Amino acid sequence: MTASLCNLALSDENKYELSKSGAIPALIARAQSEDSEVARQACAALANMCEMPEIQARVAEEGAVQPIVAVMRSPFVEVQREAGRCLANLGAHRDNHPQIVQEGGHQLLISYLLSPDTACQRVGALGIENLATNPELRVLLVDAGCLEPLMSLARSEDVEVEIQRFSVLALANLGTAPGNHEAMLEEGTLPLLISLSSHPDEEIR
Repeated sequence: MTASLCNLALSDENKYELSKSGAIPALIARAQSEDSEVARQACAALANMCEMPEIQARVAEEGAVQPIVAVMRSPFVEVQREAGRCLANLGAHRDNHPQIVQEGGHQLLISYLLSPDTACQRVGALGIENLATNPELRVLLVDAGCLEPLMSLARSEDVEVEIQRFSVLALANLGTAPGNHEAMLEEGTLPLLISLSSHPDEEIR
C-alpha cells in the first residue's frame, strides 16, 4: 500500500489529490515504521508530494517535520536518502524553516554533505541551499559548520554537477550575509565564486 502511494505521488495531479485525501498523516506514521522498506516508501511518497510548493506547508502543518528529522537518523541509508529528500523539499517553503531549525534538521542536512552516499550528498546540498535562501538563517548555517563541506563539494571533480550546483548556490546565498564574510574569506570561498562568475555559461565542474 505504501509503495502504491509512493508511485501515485509521482504525478503532480495525484499529489494534490493525496494531500486532500488524508494520506499525509498515514504516511507520516508509516515513515516511522521499524520496517525499513515501509519507512523508505512512506518518506519517498511525502518527498514526492513536497515537490509541489502548495503542499509543502500542509505537510509541515500535519506534523511531519519532527518525525522526518528523527527518521533521517535511520541506520539504513535507503531511508536516510528519502527522509532527507523530504526535509530538503520541505525547506523550499520558508514558513517551515523555524521548525526545521528547531528540530535540528539543518544540522542533519549538513551531516549529509559529509556522507559517502551520493544521494545523501545531493539532498543535503539541496536542503542547505533552500534554507540559505532565508536571510535570517545564513549566519546560523555557517556557525553550524556548513562552509567546509559545501566548499569541498563545490570544488570536487568527483561529484555530480547537480551537487556542485546546489553547493555553489548555497555558498552564494550565504555570502550575502556580512556576518559570514570573515569565515568565508578564511575558508577560501571568494576565489571559487569569482572563478565561477567569470565563466557563467560554463557547466559547473
